[in-house]
Amino acid sequence: MLADIDFLKLSSRTDKDQESLYLIAKEGVQKESREEYYEKIQSINKYIIGNFLLSEPLLSSLRRELRKFAEGLKIEVEELEGIIKNEIIKREILDSEDGEKASSKVKRYLRKIAKRQKKTNEEPKLEEKGTQDSTTGHFKPPTE
Repeated sequence: MLADIDFLKLSSRTDKDQESLYLIAKEGVQKESREEYYEKIQSINKYIIGNFLLSEPLLSSLRRELRKFAEGLKIEVEELEGIIKNEIIKREILDSEDGEKASSKVKRYLRKIAKRQKKTNEEPKLEEKGTQDSTTGHFKPPTE
């Protein structure tokens, strides 16, 4: 099921209800908005968000912000992960089948990003010395 629409409770003023109606409207069907909406639902849900909260980049960022907030605070990423996993996030989000699927999606995404960053960091950077002539576009060597 893509969306649950209760016509008795619809309000034309809310964006969520307008989006639901657009999915079944003629224009929405022609523009394949149902497929886009389904993809959005699959990409942005409690399982994906819960797994992103436990990802290393977010935990490191949270650690950095906490250290700014409470100067002198010594906390490790593993401690933050334990607090979030055991005290903040519901167990169903991590341990269910949907949670495990989301975890693999998030890990795959993070590996892809890390590989992309590693690739851009390894590319040799040409150090340009000199300037480019704005009128001709030719490179001028530095004058020493």
